[in-house]
Amino acid sequence: MRRQRRGAARQNHATRLLDEFPEIWRLDSRQSAIRNDGEKVPVGASCWHTDHTNQTRPPKITALYPVRLPESGGDTCFANAYLLYEHLPEPLRERIETLRTVNGADRHVPFREEDREAFARPAVHPLVRTHPETRRKALYVHPLKMQYVQGMTPEQSDALIDEVLDKTIRPEFVYRHCWRPGDLLLIDNRACLHRAERDYDPEVGRVMHRIIIEGDRPA
Repeated sequence: MRRQRRGAARQNHATRLLDEFPEIWRLDSRQSAIRNDGEKVPVGASCWHTDHTNQTRPPKITALYPVRLPESGGDTCFANAYLLYEHLPEPLRERIETLRTVNGADRHVPFREEDREAFARPAVHPLVRTHPETRRKALYVHPLKMQYVQGMTPEQSDALIDEVLDKTIRPEFVYRHCWRPGDLLLIDNRACLHRAERDYDPEVGRVMHRIIIEGDRPA
């Protein structure tokens, strides 16, 4: 298990490392960050994504454990990234197969100077990665951490990712997890994308403990 760097946790006020257990992140909706437009950012990316593509060796596994849950809402949805890739229209699948994304700090929250060192070196990853164990190809992206696709402008890159997700996300490829006290969920970031639902009041408090386990360099 890889101990997390404290510098990488500062950018979002809702994400904190526990002093007594520095491998555990605490995600608390009551301490949500403020977006560039002044609105509060609920905990958890609302876009389909895989975790921490800003790292050279992104996590292979994310473990989530709920500590406090709202009475309703706050589910997490998971999409099979193998099927997302395999069911793209063939021309689009061929177009993205060799593309690479440049990743860094989240683009939806203000960048702070004290975070600069943690995000100084961009991480470059394939948009379609091969799972090192199953050898299957899967869609691999975090739209908010993606700065751009190599060879494209940021605007062109965003349009491409929107097109890919719009054409491939289907209900039959998605599992929606309704959290219950005591749940422990392990996410294979190499094989699925996930999205947090924001259908709850963040002030009520949705608190999760999270551990991420370092993976290999995506290929």
